Amino acid sequence: MDIDGKPLWVGAATHDIGFEKDQRNNGLTHKIDPDIDKEREYLGETLDSTGEVALLSHVTPSDPLKEAHTATGGTFFSDGQILVVQLK
Repeated sequence: MDIDGKPLWVGAATHDIGFEKDQRNNGLTHKIDPDIDKEREYLGETLDSTGEVALLSHVTPSDPLKEAHTATGGTFFSDGQILVVQLK
């Protein structure tokens, strides 16, 4: 999708902190840090350190997701904000 002639990229990131049993199939899968906002902020700080970021900001949707469950039954939480990064 382009906005004002510039591409819009959307992504998500989580920090893997170990392994756990996958309750869906008894296999092994990754375990994420339940405080997913830490990875969001790490991503923003890392991108900003490149010198290629024009603007970092946060937006909060009208109905933010603040707690949910992973596919394996783990819980994760957030303040519900979304990081917006504008590149130079």
